[in-house]
Amino acid sequence: MCIRDRYVGHRDSANVITFDGNNNWQPIAGQNITPCGATGHPFALNFNPVNERLYVACAPDQNVSQVKVYRATSGGLALAASLDLSLIHISEPTRPY
Repeated sequence: MCIRDRYVGHRDSANVITFDGNNNWQPIAGQNITPCGATGHPFALNFNPVNERLYVACAPDQNVSQVKVYRATSGGLALAASLDLSLIHISEPTRPY
């Protein structure tokens, strides 16, 4: 992985594209991924340079319900984990009226 690589989510194609900062920010051929499936969208991305992981919040059904974790390697992004998110319901506290 090159420290100057950048990752951009493209909503319409459902891809995450890797750009090469050492080559005039050109897309790196063969390193695009489709983390959320063909009908899903990469909603948000975060890269941690310490552990070289890319975190992708996926919206496969127009709602963010998954997180995909990728390891950044010199050959591209490798899936490390796929996590399903559950909605948390917070009820209003009981009031003594």
